[in-house]
Amino acid sequence: MSDSNSSDIPPVLPWNQRFKGVLPLPGGYDGYLTWLEDVCQHIRDDRPRRNELHGWLEKRFSLTSSSAYHRVAFLLKVGLLDIDGGVCGVAEPTQSWLDNGDGTVLIAQIHSRTQFIGEMLHEVKVAQDAQNTLHTWDLLAVANRRYGFGWINATQIDNRRGWLQSTKLIIVNSEKRFEITSTGRAFLGRLELQLPPPGASSESRPTTKTEAPGPPAAPADPESDPSTPDAESDSTTGTTIETAETAAGRALADELRVAAVDSSDHTRLESVVRAAFEFLGFRAERLGGSGKTDVLLDAPRGKNHSYRVTVDAKTVGASGASKGQLKDPQVDWPTLQEHRTKHGADYSLLVGPDPTGERIFSRAQEFDVTVISSDELAQLCLQHEDLPLGLGDYECLFTTSGRADTAQIDQRFEETARLRDLAEAACRSLIDECGNAGPMSARDLWWALKTDHPENAWEIDEIQNVLRILSSDLVGAIETVPDTDDGPETYVPATSIEVAQLRLRKLANALGNREP
Repeated sequence: MSDSNSSDIPPVLPWNQRFKGVLPLPGGYDGYLTWLEDVCQHIRDDRPRRNELHGWLEKRFSLTSSSAYHRVAFLLKVGLLDIDGGVCGVAEPTQSWLDNGDGTVLIAQIHSRTQFIGEMLHEVKVAQDAQNTLHTWDLLAVANRRYGFGWINATQIDNRRGWLQSTKLIIVNSEKRFEITSTGRAFLGRLELQLPPPGASSESRPTTKTEAPGPPAAPADPESDPSTPDAESDSTTGTTIETAETAAGRALADELRVAAVDSSDHTRLESVVRAAFEFLGFRAERLGGSGKTDVLLDAPRGKNHSYRVTVDAKTVGASGASKGQLKDPQVDWPTLQEHRTKHGADYSLLVGPDPTGERIFSRAQEFDVTVISSDELAQLCLQHEDLPLGLGDYECLFTTSGRADTAQIDQRFEETARLRDLAEAACRSLIDECGNAGPMSARDLWWALKTDHPENAWEIDEIQNVLRILSSDLVGAIETVPDTDDGPETYVPATSIEVAQLRLRKLANALGNREP
Protein backbone atom coordinates (compact mmCIF):
# COMPACT_ATOMS: atom_id res chain seq x y z
CA MET A 1 0.00 0.00 0.00
CA SER A 2 1.86 3.06 -1.20
CA ASP A 3 1.48 6.38 0.53
CA SER A 4 0.65 8.14 -2.72
CA ASN A 5 -2.17 5.84 -3.71
CA SER A 6 -5.54 5.99 -2.00
CA SER A 7 -7.35 3.67 -4.38
CA ASP A 8 -6.72 0.70 -2.09
CA ILE A 9 -8.51 2.42 0.82
CA PRO A 10 -12.02 0.94 1.02
CA PRO A 11 -14.97 3.36 1.09
CA VAL A 12 -16.09 4.20 4.61
CA LEU A 13 -19.65 3.38 5.60
CA PRO A 14 -21.79 6.17 7.15
CA TRP A 15 -21.15 6.54 10.87
CA ASN A 16 -24.44 5.03 11.97
CA GLN A 17 -23.80 1.96 9.83
CA ARG A 18 -20.34 1.32 11.25
CA PHE A 19 -19.94 -1.07 14.17
CA LYS A 20 -19.35 0.33 17.64
CA GLY A 21 -17.40 -2.52 19.24
CA VAL A 22 -13.89 -3.81 18.58
CA LEU A 23 -12.54 -7.11 19.84
CA PRO A 24 -8.89 -7.59 20.78
CA LEU A 25 -6.77 -10.45 19.53
CA PRO A 26 -4.50 -12.53 21.80
CA GLY A 27 -0.83 -11.62 21.99
CA GLY A 28 -0.81 -8.25 23.72
CA TYR A 29 -0.82 -4.79 22.17
CA ASP A 30 2.14 -5.59 19.91
CA GLY A 31 1.09 -9.11 19.01
CA TYR A 32 -2.25 -8.89 17.18
CA LEU A 33 -0.76 -9.41 13.74
CA THR A 34 1.40 -12.33 14.83
CA TRP A 35 -1.71 -14.07 16.11
CA LEU A 36 -3.71 -13.22 12.99
CA GLU A 37 -0.94 -14.51 10.73
CA ASP A 38 -0.98 -17.84 12.57
CA VAL A 39 -4.74 -18.10 12.12
CA CYS A 40 -4.54 -17.21 8.42
CA GLN A 41 -1.85 -19.83 7.86
CA HIS A 42 -4.11 -22.48 9.37
CA ILE A 43 -7.03 -21.34 7.22
CA ARG A 44 -4.96 -21.50 4.03
CA ASP A 45 -3.50 -24.88 4.91
CA ASP A 46 -6.60 -26.67 6.22
CA ARG A 47 -9.59 -24.75 4.76
CA PRO A 48 -11.69 -25.34 7.90
CA ARG A 49 -15.41 -24.83 8.24
CA ARG A 50 -16.40 -22.25 10.81
CA ASN A 51 -17.07 -24.68 13.65
CA GLU A 52 -13.77 -26.42 12.87
CA LEU A 53 -11.95 -23.08 13.08
CA HIS A 54 -13.59 -22.43 16.46
CA GLY A 55 -12.36 -25.79 17.73
CA TRP A 56 -8.84 -25.21 16.45
CA LEU A 57 -8.66 -21.80 18.14
CA GLU A 58 -9.85 -23.24 21.44
CA LYS A 59 -7.18 -25.92 21.35
CA ARG A 60 -4.34 -23.90 19.82
CA PHE A 61 -4.69 -20.79 22.00
CA SER A 62 -6.55 -22.17 25.06
CA LEU A 63 -9.59 -19.98 24.33
CA THR A 64 -13.07 -20.61 25.64
CA SER A 65 -15.67 -21.60 23.06
CA SER A 66 -17.35 -18.20 23.44
CA SER A 67 -14.06 -16.32 23.02
CA ALA A 68 -13.17 -18.31 19.89
CA TYR A 69 -16.63 -17.73 18.44
CA HIS A 70 -16.54 -13.97 18.98
CA ARG A 71 -13.01 -13.53 17.56
CA VAL A 72 -14.05 -15.27 14.37
CA ALA A 73 -17.33 -13.32 14.25
CA PHE A 74 -15.45 -10.02 14.57
CA LEU A 75 -12.93 -10.87 11.84
CA LEU A 76 -15.80 -11.87 9.55
CA LYS A 77 -17.93 -8.80 10.15
CA VAL A 78 -15.09 -6.32 9.56
CA GLY A 79 -14.10 -8.15 6.38
CA LEU A 80 -10.73 -9.67 7.32
CA LEU A 81 -12.01 -13.23 6.87
CA ASP A 82 -14.80 -14.58 4.67
CA ILE A 83 -16.79 -17.78 4.20
CA ASP A 84 -17.42 -19.36 0.82
CA GLY A 85 -19.51 -22.50 0.59
CA GLY A 86 -19.26 -22.99 4.33
CA VAL A 87 -15.45 -22.93 4.23
CA CYS A 88 -13.44 -20.16 5.94
CA GLY A 89 -11.13 -18.11 3.80
CA VAL A 90 -8.76 -15.16 3.99
CA ALA A 91 -10.44 -12.01 2.67
CA GLU A 92 -8.76 -9.82 0.04
CA PRO A 93 -7.46 -7.09 2.41
CA THR A 94 -5.92 -9.70 4.69
CA GLN A 95 -4.34 -11.49 1.74
CA SER A 96 -2.86 -8.18 0.60
CA TRP A 97 -1.29 -7.72 4.04
CA LEU A 98 0.09 -11.27 3.99
CA ASP A 99 1.61 -10.67 0.56
CA ASN A 100 3.26 -7.30 1.20
CA GLY A 101 3.49 -7.02 5.00
CA ASP A 102 1.73 -3.64 5.16
CA GLY A 103 -0.64 -3.83 8.12
CA THR A 104 -2.27 -0.48 7.33
CA VAL A 105 -4.49 -2.27 4.82
CA LEU A 106 -6.05 -4.13 7.75
CA ILE A 107 -6.68 -0.91 9.69
CA ALA A 108 -8.20 0.73 6.61
CA GLN A 109 -10.59 -2.21 6.27
CA ILE A 110 -11.58 -2.19 9.96
CA HIS A 111 -11.95 1.61 9.88
CA SER A 112 -14.34 1.39 6.93
CA ARG A 113 -16.79 -0.65 9.00
CA THR A 114 -16.05 0.38 12.59
CA GLN A 115 -16.41 3.64 14.48
CA PHE A 116 -13.50 5.50 16.09
CA ILE A 117 -10.58 3.73 14.43
CA GLY A 118 -9.11 6.41 12.17
CA GLU A 119 -10.90 8.95 14.33
CA MET A 120 -8.98 7.78 17.42
CA LEU A 121 -5.73 8.06 15.45
CA HIS A 122 -6.77 11.59 14.50
CA GLU A 123 -7.42 12.54 18.15
CA VAL A 124 -3.97 11.22 19.14
CA LYS A 125 -2.36 13.35 16.42
CA VAL A 126 -4.29 16.52 17.29
CA ALA A 127 -3.40 16.25 20.99
CA GLN A 128 0.23 15.47 20.25
CA ASP A 129 0.54 18.42 17.86
CA ALA A 130 -0.85 20.61 20.63
CA GLN A 131 1.80 19.18 22.99
CA ASN A 132 -0.92 17.64 25.12
CA THR A 133 -0.48 13.91 24.57
CA LEU A 134 -3.29 11.74 25.89
CA HIS A 135 -3.52 8.92 28.41
CA THR A 136 -5.98 6.07 27.95
CA TRP A 137 -8.49 7.78 30.22
CA ASP A 138 -8.11 11.03 28.29
CA LEU A 139 -9.00 9.20 25.09
CA LEU A 140 -11.96 7.62 26.83
CA ALA A 141 -13.16 11.09 27.82
CA VAL A 142 -12.74 12.31 24.22
CA ALA A 143 -14.69 9.32 22.87
CA ASN A 144 -17.54 9.96 25.30
CA ARG A 145 -17.60 13.75 25.17
CA ARG A 146 -17.05 14.37 21.44
CA TYR A 147 -18.39 11.16 19.91
CA GLY A 148 -21.16 10.33 22.37
CA PHE A 149 -20.22 6.72 23.10
CA GLY A 150 -21.09 6.54 26.79
CA TRP A 151 -18.38 3.94 27.52
CA ILE A 152 -17.84 3.43 31.23
CA ASN A 153 -14.47 1.73 31.07
CA ALA A 154 -11.45 1.88 28.79
CA THR A 155 -11.84 -1.58 27.25
CA GLN A 156 -12.78 -0.28 23.81
CA ILE A 157 -9.90 2.23 23.86
CA ASP A 158 -7.50 -0.58 24.79
CA ASN A 159 -8.88 -2.84 22.06
CA ARG A 160 -8.35 -0.16 19.42
CA ARG A 161 -4.91 0.56 20.83
CA GLY A 162 -3.91 -3.04 20.13
CA TRP A 163 -4.82 -2.78 16.44
CA LEU A 164 -3.15 0.60 15.98
CA GLN A 165 -0.06 -0.27 18.01
CA SER A 166 0.51 -3.69 16.44
CA THR A 167 0.50 -2.02 13.00
CA LYS A 168 2.96 0.61 14.28
CA LEU A 169 0.63 3.55 13.71
CA ILE A 170 0.91 4.63 17.35
CA ILE A 171 3.21 4.03 20.27
CA VAL A 172 2.62 4.48 24.01
CA ASN A 173 5.56 6.27 25.59
CA SER A 174 7.16 5.75 28.98
CA GLU A 175 4.58 8.03 30.56
CA LYS A 176 1.77 5.87 29.11
CA ARG A 177 0.75 8.62 26.70
CA PHE A 178 -0.25 7.98 23.10
CA GLU A 179 1.90 9.23 20.23
CA ILE A 180 1.30 8.89 16.50
CA THR A 181 4.21 7.58 14.41
CA SER A 182 5.36 8.90 11.04
CA THR A 183 3.68 5.88 9.46
CA GLY A 184 0.49 6.76 11.30
CA ARG A 185 0.62 10.36 10.06
CA ALA A 186 1.07 9.29 6.45
CA PHE A 187 -1.73 6.75 6.73
CA LEU A 188 -4.10 9.19 8.46
CA GLY A 189 -3.75 11.62 5.59
CA ARG A 190 -5.31 9.04 3.26
CA LEU A 191 -8.34 8.14 5.38
CA GLU A 192 -11.86 9.49 5.16
CA LEU A 193 -12.73 10.53 8.72
CA GLN A 194 -16.12 11.24 10.23
CA LEU A 195 -15.48 13.87 12.86
CA PRO A 196 -18.01 15.64 15.10
CA PRO A 197 -18.63 19.28 14.21
CA PRO A 198 -16.79 21.91 16.27
CA GLY A 199 -18.44 22.49 19.62
CA ALA A 200 -20.47 19.28 19.42
CA SER A 201 -21.92 18.16 22.74
CA SER A 202 -21.66 14.68 24.18
CA GLU A 203 -25.02 13.88 22.62
CA SER A 204 -23.90 14.82 19.10
CA ARG A 205 -23.11 12.05 16.67
CA PRO A 206 -20.25 12.34 14.17
CA THR A 207 -21.20 12.68 10.51
CA THR A 208 -19.30 13.12 7.28
CA LYS A 209 -19.82 16.08 5.00
CA THR A 210 -21.43 13.81 2.44
CA GLU A 211 -23.43 11.57 4.75
CA ALA A 212 -27.13 11.60 3.93
CA PRO A 213 -29.46 11.92 6.90
CA GLY A 214 -32.06 9.39 7.75
CA PRO A 215 -30.73 5.79 7.54
CA PRO A 216 -31.62 3.87 10.68
CA ALA A 217 -28.83 3.29 13.11
CA ALA A 218 -27.35 -0.18 13.05
CA PRO A 219 -27.97 -2.19 16.19
CA ALA A 220 -25.17 -2.16 18.71
CA ASP A 221 -22.93 -5.13 18.11
CA PRO A 222 -22.18 -7.68 20.82
CA GLU A 223 -18.64 -6.52 21.43
CA SER A 224 -19.77 -2.98 22.24
CA ASP A 225 -19.27 -1.78 25.76
CA PRO A 226 -22.66 -1.25 27.40
CA SER A 227 -23.62 2.38 27.87
CA THR A 228 -23.90 3.81 31.32
CA PRO A 229 -27.49 4.68 32.15
CA ASP A 230 -27.28 7.90 34.16
CA ALA A 231 -30.97 7.86 34.97
CA GLU A 232 -34.17 5.91 34.71
CA SER A 233 -36.70 7.08 32.14
CA ASP A 234 -40.17 8.15 33.18
CA SER A 235 -42.23 7.21 30.13
CA THR A 236 -45.26 9.17 31.29
CA THR A 237 -43.51 12.53 31.43
CA GLY A 238 -40.57 12.08 29.10
CA THR A 239 -38.24 13.21 31.87
CA THR A 240 -35.53 11.28 33.64
CA ILE A 241 -35.30 10.33 37.28
CA GLU A 242 -31.78 10.17 38.68
CA THR A 243 -31.31 7.27 41.08
CA ALA A 244 -29.41 7.56 44.36
CA GLU A 245 -26.98 4.86 43.24
CA THR A 246 -26.22 6.71 40.01
CA ALA A 247 -25.64 9.98 41.85
CA ALA A 248 -23.39 8.24 44.38
CA GLY A 249 -21.29 6.45 41.78
CA ARG A 250 -20.68 9.53 39.69
CA ALA A 251 -20.02 11.70 42.75
CA LEU A 252 -17.44 9.22 44.02
CA ALA A 253 -15.70 9.14 40.64
CA ASP A 254 -15.56 12.94 40.47
CA GLU A 255 -14.30 13.27 44.04
CA LEU A 256 -11.60 10.62 43.54
CA ARG A 257 -10.13 12.54 40.62
CA VAL A 258 -10.11 15.85 42.50
CA ALA A 259 -8.96 14.54 45.88
CA ALA A 260 -6.02 12.65 44.36
CA VAL A 261 -4.34 15.92 43.36
CA ASP A 262 -5.35 17.91 46.46
CA SER A 263 -2.01 17.77 48.26
CA SER A 264 -3.23 20.23 50.90
CA ASP A 265 -5.51 17.60 52.49
CA HIS A 266 -4.40 13.98 52.31
CA THR A 267 -7.31 12.87 54.49
CA ARG A 268 -9.69 13.87 51.70
CA LEU A 269 -8.37 11.13 49.43
CA GLU A 270 -8.37 8.59 52.27
CA SER A 271 -12.03 9.34 52.96
CA VAL A 272 -13.19 9.00 49.38
CA VAL A 273 -11.14 5.83 48.83
CA ARG A 274 -12.90 4.31 51.84
CA ALA A 275 -16.28 5.40 50.48
CA ALA A 276 -15.47 4.08 47.00
CA PHE A 277 -14.62 0.59 48.24
CA GLU A 278 -17.65 0.56 50.49
CA PHE A 279 -19.68 1.37 47.37
CA LEU A 280 -18.07 -1.65 45.67
CA GLY A 281 -19.33 -3.86 48.51
CA PHE A 282 -16.38 -4.03 50.92
CA ARG A 283 -16.41 -3.38 54.63
CA ALA A 284 -14.14 -0.37 54.60
CA GLU A 285 -12.65 1.42 57.60
CA ARG A 286 -10.47 4.52 57.49
CA LEU A 287 -7.65 4.20 60.02
CA GLY A 288 -4.68 6.44 59.25
CA GLY A 289 -2.20 7.54 61.84
CA SER A 290 1.21 6.21 62.82
CA GLY A 291 1.83 2.57 62.02
CA LYS A 292 -1.64 2.03 60.49
CA THR A 293 -2.81 1.69 56.94
CA ASP A 294 -4.98 4.50 55.56
CA VAL A 295 -7.95 2.26 54.74
CA LEU A 296 -8.62 -1.35 55.73
CA LEU A 297 -10.86 -3.46 53.51
CA ASP A 298 -12.59 -6.69 54.40
CA ALA A 299 -14.42 -8.93 51.93
CA PRO A 300 -16.66 -11.12 54.14
CA ARG A 301 -17.29 -14.15 51.95
CA GLY A 302 -17.19 -16.92 54.54
CA LYS A 303 -14.50 -19.27 55.76
CA ASN A 304 -11.66 -19.83 53.26
CA HIS A 305 -13.15 -17.28 50.85
CA SER A 306 -12.88 -13.97 52.73
CA TYR A 307 -9.91 -11.68 52.19
CA ARG A 308 -8.47 -8.47 53.63
CA VAL A 309 -6.66 -5.59 51.92
CA THR A 310 -4.59 -2.73 53.32
CA VAL A 311 -4.92 0.41 51.22
CA ASP A 312 -2.55 3.36 51.26
CA ALA A 313 -3.64 6.53 49.46
CA LYS A 314 -1.11 9.06 48.15
CA THR A 315 -1.97 12.55 46.94
CA VAL A 316 0.24 14.44 44.50
CA GLY A 317 -0.33 18.11 43.70
CA ALA A 318 -1.23 18.96 40.11
CA SER A 319 1.25 21.84 40.05
CA GLY A 320 4.99 21.75 40.62
CA ALA A 321 7.52 19.24 39.38
CA SER A 322 5.36 16.17 40.02
CA LYS A 323 2.45 17.44 37.85
CA GLY A 324 -0.06 15.18 39.53
CA GLN A 325 1.93 11.99 38.90
CA LEU A 326 2.70 9.46 41.61
CA LYS A 327 6.30 8.25 41.33
CA ASP A 328 8.50 5.80 43.18
CA PRO A 329 10.39 8.26 45.48
CA GLN A 330 7.06 9.30 47.01
CA VAL A 331 6.29 5.79 48.27
CA ASP A 332 7.64 4.19 51.48
CA TRP A 333 7.49 0.57 50.34
CA PRO A 334 8.68 -1.11 53.57
CA THR A 335 5.93 0.71 55.46
CA LEU A 336 3.28 -0.63 53.08
CA GLN A 337 4.64 -4.11 53.68
CA GLU A 338 4.53 -3.53 57.45
CA HIS A 339 0.89 -2.41 57.21
CA ARG A 340 -0.07 -5.65 55.51
CA THR A 341 1.64 -7.67 58.24
CA LYS A 342 0.28 -5.56 61.10
CA HIS A 343 -3.33 -5.93 59.97
CA GLY A 344 -3.05 -9.58 58.94
CA ALA A 345 -4.06 -8.68 55.40
CA ASP A 346 -3.87 -10.86 52.31
CA TYR A 347 -3.13 -8.04 49.88
CA SER A 348 -1.73 -4.50 49.71
CA LEU A 349 -3.04 -1.74 47.45
CA LEU A 350 -1.60 1.68 46.66
CA VAL A 351 -3.94 4.34 45.23
CA GLY A 352 -2.72 7.60 43.73
CA PRO A 353 -2.96 9.89 40.71
CA ASP A 354 -1.39 8.71 37.45
CA PRO A 355 1.34 6.32 38.71
CA THR A 356 4.28 6.95 36.36
CA GLY A 357 7.59 5.28 35.61
CA GLU A 358 8.65 1.66 35.45
CA ARG A 359 10.44 2.00 38.80
CA ILE A 360 7.20 2.37 40.78
CA PHE A 361 5.78 -0.83 39.31
CA SER A 362 8.95 -2.88 39.69
CA ARG A 363 9.23 -1.81 43.33
CA ALA A 364 5.57 -2.66 43.82
CA GLN A 365 6.25 -6.17 42.55
CA GLU A 366 9.26 -6.44 44.87
CA PHE A 367 7.11 -5.58 47.91
CA ASP A 368 4.00 -7.44 46.68
CA VAL A 369 1.84 -4.32 46.33
CA THR A 370 -0.75 -3.58 43.65
CA VAL A 371 -0.78 -0.04 42.27
CA ILE A 372 -4.00 1.45 40.91
CA SER A 373 -4.59 4.99 39.70
CA SER A 374 -7.35 7.13 41.14
CA ASP A 375 -8.78 7.33 37.60
CA GLU A 376 -9.00 3.53 37.40
CA LEU A 377 -10.75 3.34 40.77
CA ALA A 378 -13.15 6.05 39.58
CA GLN A 379 -13.96 3.99 36.49
CA LEU A 380 -14.67 0.96 38.66
CA CYS A 381 -17.22 3.04 40.58
CA LEU A 382 -18.92 4.15 37.36
CA GLN A 383 -18.92 0.60 36.06
CA HIS A 384 -20.27 -0.76 39.35
CA GLU A 385 -23.24 1.58 39.37
CA ASP A 386 -24.34 0.19 36.01
CA LEU A 387 -23.75 -3.51 36.68
CA PRO A 388 -22.58 -4.27 40.23
CA LEU A 389 -20.14 -7.14 40.58
CA GLY A 390 -19.33 -9.25 43.61
CA LEU A 391 -16.41 -9.29 46.02
CA GLY A 392 -15.16 -12.49 44.40
CA ASP A 393 -15.00 -10.70 41.07
CA TYR A 394 -12.99 -7.85 42.56
CA GLU A 395 -10.39 -10.08 44.25
CA CYS A 396 -8.44 -10.42 40.98
CA LEU A 397 -7.68 -6.71 41.27
CA PHE A 398 -5.30 -7.40 44.19
CA THR A 399 -3.79 -10.76 43.28
CA THR A 400 -1.16 -9.47 40.84
CA SER A 401 1.44 -7.14 42.30
CA GLY A 402 2.73 -4.20 40.30
CA ARG A 403 0.42 -2.44 37.87
CA ALA A 404 -3.27 -3.15 38.56
CA ASP A 405 -4.89 -5.26 35.85
CA THR A 406 -8.62 -4.64 35.46
CA ALA A 407 -8.98 -6.82 32.34
CA GLN A 408 -10.65 -9.68 34.22
CA ILE A 409 -13.09 -7.29 35.88
CA ASP A 410 -13.90 -5.72 32.50
CA GLN A 411 -14.48 -9.16 31.01
CA ARG A 412 -16.74 -10.18 33.88
CA PHE A 413 -18.66 -6.93 33.50
CA GLU A 414 -19.17 -7.55 29.78
CA GLU A 415 -20.29 -11.14 30.41
CA THR A 416 -22.84 -9.91 32.97
CA ALA A 417 -24.07 -7.21 30.61
CA ARG A 418 -24.44 -9.80 27.87
CA LEU A 419 -26.65 -11.99 30.09
CA ARG A 420 -28.68 -8.98 31.23
CA ASP A 421 -29.36 -8.05 27.62
CA LEU A 422 -30.29 -11.65 26.86
CA ALA A 423 -32.77 -11.74 29.76
CA GLU A 424 -34.52 -8.63 28.48
CA ALA A 425 -34.58 -9.86 24.87
CA ALA A 426 -35.89 -13.30 25.91
CA CYS A 427 -38.75 -11.83 27.96
CA ARG A 428 -39.79 -9.48 25.20
CA SER A 429 -39.50 -12.15 22.52
CA LEU A 430 -41.73 -14.54 24.49
CA ILE A 431 -44.33 -11.79 24.91
CA ASP A 432 -44.22 -10.96 21.19
CA GLU A 433 -44.04 -14.50 19.77
CA CYS A 434 -45.99 -16.81 22.08
CA GLY A 435 -49.34 -15.42 20.98
CA ASN A 436 -48.82 -17.00 17.57
CA ALA A 437 -46.15 -19.63 18.18
CA GLY A 438 -47.30 -20.98 21.56
CA PRO A 439 -44.83 -22.11 24.22
CA MET A 440 -41.22 -21.74 23.07
CA SER A 441 -38.10 -23.74 23.84
CA ALA A 442 -34.58 -22.38 24.13
CA ARG A 443 -33.96 -23.43 20.51
CA ASP A 444 -37.14 -21.66 19.38
CA LEU A 445 -35.96 -18.51 21.12
CA TRP A 446 -32.51 -18.91 19.60
CA TRP A 447 -34.05 -18.73 16.13
CA ALA A 448 -36.27 -15.80 17.07
CA LEU A 449 -33.44 -13.85 18.68
CA LYS A 450 -31.14 -14.61 15.78
CA THR A 451 -33.68 -12.90 13.51
CA ASP A 452 -34.58 -10.01 15.80
CA HIS A 453 -31.07 -9.41 17.20
CA PRO A 454 -28.62 -10.44 14.46
CA GLU A 455 -25.93 -8.33 16.08
CA ASN A 456 -25.77 -10.69 19.05
CA ALA A 457 -24.50 -14.25 19.16
CA TRP A 458 -26.31 -15.79 22.11
CA GLU A 459 -25.91 -19.54 22.27
CA ILE A 460 -28.65 -22.06 23.05
CA ASP A 461 -27.05 -23.11 26.35
CA GLU A 462 -26.87 -19.46 27.46
CA ILE A 463 -30.52 -18.96 26.55
CA GLN A 464 -31.56 -22.10 28.43
CA ASN A 465 -29.72 -21.01 31.60
CA VAL A 466 -31.31 -17.55 31.50
CA LEU A 467 -34.77 -19.03 30.93
CA ARG A 468 -34.43 -21.22 34.02
CA ILE A 469 -33.46 -18.19 36.11
CA LEU A 470 -36.34 -16.10 34.76
CA SER A 471 -38.80 -18.94 35.50
CA SER A 472 -37.66 -19.41 39.11
CA ASP A 473 -40.20 -18.76 41.85
CA LEU A 474 -38.31 -15.69 43.04
CA VAL A 475 -38.18 -13.98 39.63
CA GLY A 476 -41.37 -15.33 38.06
CA ALA A 477 -41.05 -13.42 34.78
CA ILE A 478 -41.85 -16.50 32.69
CA GLU A 479 -43.37 -19.93 33.35
CA THR A 480 -42.33 -23.44 32.38
CA VAL A 481 -44.99 -25.34 30.46
CA PRO A 482 -45.06 -29.11 31.12
CA ASP A 483 -44.38 -31.18 28.00
CA THR A 484 -46.20 -34.51 27.84
CA ASP A 485 -43.94 -35.74 25.03
CA ASP A 486 -40.71 -35.53 27.05
CA GLY A 487 -39.42 -32.87 24.69
CA PRO A 488 -37.33 -29.82 25.63
CA GLU A 489 -38.60 -27.41 28.27
CA THR A 490 -40.88 -24.74 26.85
CA TYR A 491 -41.87 -21.38 28.28
CA VAL A 492 -44.57 -18.72 28.16
CA PRO A 493 -44.71 -15.21 29.67
CA ALA A 494 -45.88 -15.22 33.29
CA THR A 495 -46.68 -11.51 33.44
CA SER A 496 -45.83 -8.15 31.94
CA ILE A 497 -42.33 -6.68 31.96
CA GLU A 498 -43.52 -4.04 34.43
CA VAL A 499 -44.79 -6.62 36.94
CA ALA A 500 -41.55 -8.64 36.59
CA GLN A 501 -39.61 -5.47 37.38
CA LEU A 502 -41.83 -4.84 40.39
CA ARG A 503 -41.17 -8.38 41.70
CA LEU A 504 -37.42 -7.84 41.43
CA ARG A 505 -37.62 -4.47 43.18
CA LYS A 506 -39.60 -6.07 46.01
CA LEU A 507 -36.97 -8.80 46.25
CA ALA A 508 -34.25 -6.16 46.39
CA ASN A 509 -36.14 -4.32 49.12
CA ALA A 510 -36.49 -7.53 51.13
CA LEU A 511 -32.76 -8.23 50.87
CA GLY A 512 -32.05 -4.75 52.20
CA ASN A 513 -34.59 -4.91 55.03
CA ARG A 514 -32.83 -5.14 58.40
CA GLU A 515 -36.02 -5.77 60.33
CA PRO A 516 -36.51 -9.36 61.58
